Amino acid sequence: MKTIFSEAAKAVKNGAKFHFDFKTKTLRVGKRKLIEHGIYEGELGILPQTMEETVERLEYLYTLYRFSLPSERNTGKFRRYFLALPEEELSTADMMFGQYREVAQFYLEFFMMASVINGSFKMDDSHWYWMSQKCDGLVVYREWFE
Repeated sequence: MKTIFSEAAKAVKNGAKFHFDFKTKTLRVGKRKLIEHGIYEGELGILPQTMEETVERLEYLYTLYRFSLPSERNTGKFRRYFLALPEEELSTADMMFGQYREVAQFYLEFFMMASVINGSFKMDDSHWYWMSQKCDGLVVYREWFE
């Protein structure tokens, strides 16, 4: 069954540009808005999970992104929600086996936004950010989604 995630990921792998706006919960792939203000048609492709499962998956996707291979396609991107290592800090193994950065970025940002939309990721009301206990640099700011 085709989902928004699978169709969008396929387009991104084939070179389509994408843009996430966490504040408005909008995803644009190419010239099409696939999610607008958290509303979408069809299946999202990310099922609701517990917060613990969501954090575990988020940390995994962040690690893939952090050690991903930069390219001309993503070095000029205006808005990045998460930080990845620059090319000179990547190991030889990262360079040989890492995923392309734009694809890893898409996976991470899609999962993050989908987890907020489906209620899997919830921030504590008393904090203005959430920070991973396992992954240095994995921080989610409340303002991204308000």
